[in-house]
Amino acid sequence: MMNSDKNIQRTGKITIIMIVVSFAISTGFSFFDFAMERSRLRQDFEEDITLITERLTHNLQNPIWISDVVQAVQVVESEMKNRRIYAAVVKEKDSALFCARARDSNWKIIESDGNIKGDFGVRQADIRYQNEIIGRLELYPTTQFMDESLRQTAIIMAVRVFFTSIIMVAVLLLIGKFCLINPLSEVVSGLRRVGNEVGFTTERIAAAIGQLSQAAYTQVADVEKTSASIENNAAITQQSNNIRSRADALMKETGSVIEQAEQSMDKLIVLINDIADTGKKTQKIIKIIDEIAFQTNLLALNASVEAARAGEAGAGFAVVAGEVRNLAKRSSEAAGNTGLLIDESVSKMQQGIEGVSGTGEVFKEVAGRILKIAELFDESARCSREQTQGIYQVGNAMNHVKQVAHENASGAEEISESIREIIRQLESMNSYVKKLVVLIGSGKQNG
Repeated sequence: MMNSDKNIQRTGKITIIMIVVSFAISTGFSFFDFAMERSRLRQDFEEDITLITERLTHNLQNPIWISDVVQAVQVVESEMKNRRIYAAVVKEKDSALFCARARDSNWKIIESDGNIKGDFGVRQADIRYQNEIIGRLELYPTTQFMDESLRQTAIIMAVRVFFTSIIMVAVLLLIGKFCLINPLSEVVSGLRRVGNEVGFTTERIAAAIGQLSQAAYTQVADVEKTSASIENNAAITQQSNNIRSRADALMKETGSVIEQAEQSMDKLIVLINDIADTGKKTQKIIKIIDEIAFQTNLLALNASVEAARAGEAGAGFAVVAGEVRNLAKRSSEAAGNTGLLIDESVSKMQQGIEGVSGTGEVFKEVAGRILKIAELFDESARCSREQTQGIYQVGNAMNHVKQVAHENASGAEEISESIREIIRQLESMNSYVKKLVVLIGSGKQNG
């Protein structure tokens, strides 16, 4: 009996809560619809009044300009067929009343003195003719009918909220009674079964996570060792790169020195060629001296013959001719010896030119090979730089792997803690399931 009373009280509370919630939802939607309707009516009202004002200021130009009051009254009354217009006052340029119409208590259009009383939002606009102000319009719109429409809408919405709430509560109660109890029972048994399976699976996952955590820490240690080795190799590679760079610089300096030596050899070849040319010119001069000595010898011989013919008078001249002959002979011998030496010097110079030319070719070949070696050093340095870059990239990758390994280890710890939390939540869920079983069982008994 006590359980039945408690269930009745619980059902009553649920019904009241459902009524309040459904009423609040319906009221909220109704307020929203009412606000949208009011906004729409106000917007239509403003647009309609603006159009009426523009039409009146346009249509009243000619009547005011020609002072035709009858036509002006017709224009005003035609626009006042719209029940939103309470009164319209048309004044001339000097504010004198031109015509005015208002509504009486039966809402009929009557003539007015232009003194409109009441709470109205007056719309004023100048009446122009060819850009000259010729009058002024005062329009008195009223929101009376719009307010009546809003009141009717509010009443309709209130009735709709009441009946909607009743229908929603009835439908929800029927759904709760015939469509929720049995599915909830199935859900509860499924929750129990799933909870047991999840608990068993969670324990297995916790054990696997423990092993994974240990493996992660081992992986971290291995990665740190590998990272240290890579850093050591990177340092050695960087040192090798520095040595290659210095060797490359030395090879370039050697190439520059050899190039300078090659230029010096070219200058030496030119100088030796000049000396050889000078030797050839000297040979020509020696030949001339030899010819002069030969001619001198002939002259001395002729002089000796002539001195012999002269007898004692030419004896002194014969001695001189003999000495000249001896001097010419010595000059000829000296010129011959000098010619032989010059020939030998020219021959040796020619050999020296050939040797220097060969040396120059050798220097050129050495310079070419040094350039090739320098190019090879450049290529080796480029490869070394690429290798160093690759090692640094591998090092960065290993650092990333190390970071990931640390994160994996931390993640494993967090997952272990999460699994323990899941186990606690499962225990809490089992307690709630037990309460839900009691509630559903009570409901079935009441049914």
